[in-house]
Amino acid sequence: MTKPAEEVGAARAPAPLHLDGADALRALATLAVVVVHTCHWPLQNSGADLRVWSWVDLGSRFCVPAFVVLSGLLLGLRGGAAEGRGRWVGRRLRRTLLPFAVWAPVYCALGLWVTGDIDGDGLAAWLLGGGGHLYFLLLVPQLYAVSLLWPRRLGPSLWLAGAAMAVQLTIDTLRLAGPMPSTLEQLALWKGYELFPFWIGYFAAGIAAGRLLALRRDTSDHPRAALACAAAIPPAFVLLVSLPVDRLRNGDFAQGTGAFLRPALVPLVLAITGAVVLGAPAVLRRRPWLRHALRALSRDSLGVYITHPVIAYLVGHFLLSSLLKQAFPVSAAGFLLLTGATLALAILATRLIAASPLAATIGAPSRRGPAARRG
Repeated sequence: MTKPAEEVGAARAPAPLHLDGADALRALATLAVVVVHTCHWPLQNSGADLRVWSWVDLGSRFCVPAFVVLSGLLLGLRGGAAEGRGRWVGRRLRRTLLPFAVWAPVYCALGLWVTGDIDGDGLAAWLLGGGGHLYFLLLVPQLYAVSLLWPRRLGPSLWLAGAAMAVQLTIDTLRLAGPMPSTLEQLALWKGYELFPFWIGYFAAGIAAGRLLALRRDTSDHPRAALACAAAIPPAFVLLVSLPVDRLRNGDFAQGTGAFLRPALVPLVLAITGAVVLGAPAVLRRRPWLRHALRALSRDSLGVYITHPVIAYLVGHFLLSSLLKQAFPVSAAGFLLLTGATLALAILATRLIAASPLAATIGAPSRRGPAARRG
């Protein structure tokens, strides 16, 4: 008896690879996202107080680019829309646009009536700017839409990765240094962080790496490559903090969310990504408890990303304000407490939401059993 064609294809298709390094990178980037928001709470008047926390801020900015690289890596590794283009697109839109539609009004209300970050006149600009940190939920669908046009063969993917990174570096440099046509300059300065061309190099590099690993069925250890990437992290960080971007024509836009688009951030992002993805598997095999912890944080990453800013505000404002107002190094204790508490409470909030009917609002699958779904 002949099997249906789809069963034959499924039987021949190799099982998708799972990279422990991908879980480790997502977990590390999630922690860094929290640090981006908590490192602004300590006193930063001058001297060491200003210098230390500006370095912490810049160093943690690898997080969102790492998420973008990782999205491309997993896409290249697993073959993208092999499950069916419509279903594939639908699943990804549900994991991004649905959470945005739910949480943007929540953070809008918090900004208007709790934190004071938004006033009535700035509401439209806040929404057009992607809803604060929620802009990432609008960026990812753009990248996935572009990926539908991406070549599936390794060779073209490698060439395209090089070209895409060149484009990204060029427009990120022009964004800060100019000159650009006035309309494009305003778009780049105020909206660049939520538009895919300013991130396309990271995404393309991830796809190319994923295609390479998938072709070789490679989940083995690469200690030398991991060490080489790790060795590149300190000089990449020194380069990032040393470049005087404030002297550039639009240097003011290299701060805040605009810091994610600094061209000098690229070496640090790629070095950290390579070190973690290639080096984590060997470490995690020797420490199963750490593997389980990183997988859990990786699983909860989107929920933590969405919920942590309001938690950081509540903890920092109401519980740790006096400690955070002290000079460095005393303020470092407040920072560590704030970061740890924010991460722990964000994980707890994520678990509670994921176990509720609101699971889809943080991109989590429903955890109800078959009987519950039938009922």
